[in-house]
Amino acid sequence: MVFCVLAELAFPSAAIRDANLADIVQAVGQTPHWETNVLQAQPLKQGQFGIRASLRFISQQDEEQLFAFIENVAVGARLPLPGSVMTLHNCTHDEGTNNCVVTATRTW
Repeated sequence: MVFCVLAELAFPSAAIRDANLADIVQAVGQTPHWETNVLQAQPLKQGQFGIRASLRFISQQDEEQLFAFIENVAVGARLPLPGSVMTLHNCTHDEGTNNCVVTATRTW
């Protein structure tokens, strides 16, 4: 099983986005991952300063810890703008099938 945190977070300024991105990068640190991850600052469709993340873990605990970190610590007083979304997305890619399920969703 592969455990993913998928997020599209929008912020009102580049400074707030960059501070949150730095916190997320530090939280992920040396956590073991499955294949390639995406974690980048990127303008969103509406022009907001955004973070796009697709982080795949081999441990459900690591996935859930990052989800909680983003929700409670990394953004804290620096809340994402309304319309931002984050999901826990669990897949069987490592088992050769594509049976996926979203186990949690957080919207702002």
